[in-house]
Amino acid sequence: MAPAKQQALPDRTTVAVKERRLVGRARAACGDLRGRKPSSGQEHRWAARKYDAVNIKLDKAGGLTAALKLCDEARAQDLKVMVGCMLGTSLAMAPAVLIAQKADFVDLDGPLLLAEDRSPGLKFEGSTLYPPQPELWG
Repeated sequence: MAPAKQQALPDRTTVAVKERRLVGRARAACGDLRGRKPSSGQEHRWAARKYDAVNIKLDKAGGLTAALKLCDEARAQDLKVMVGCMLGTSLAMAPAVLIAQKADFVDLDGPLLLAEDRSPGLKFEGSTLYPPQPELWG
């Protein structure tokens, strides 16, 4: 597998731009992080043996705090981390930019798929996603 292309953001944060399909990535099952079932490291250890990476989506992880915990757990198991998204506005994607700073692969194109995003929105330039501006938060 060829490595993903690295791009530096203005604040010197480097994110990997998704240029290919990840082979063997697993959808993260985060119920234990949200307290919906007993915490068991067995599932995560099994995933680390079976998969190369996890795809963390804030909507499915239970929010930013749970996603940060999941990212740390994945790293502890030597898994690569991808941050992805569901369809949503720039305001929904902005917290995921925090996870993107720790991720190997970033796919936060949700606002680009909308007929119209909120204003102000995230700034995209080609495959570069810039950190959110303070005006985004309202």
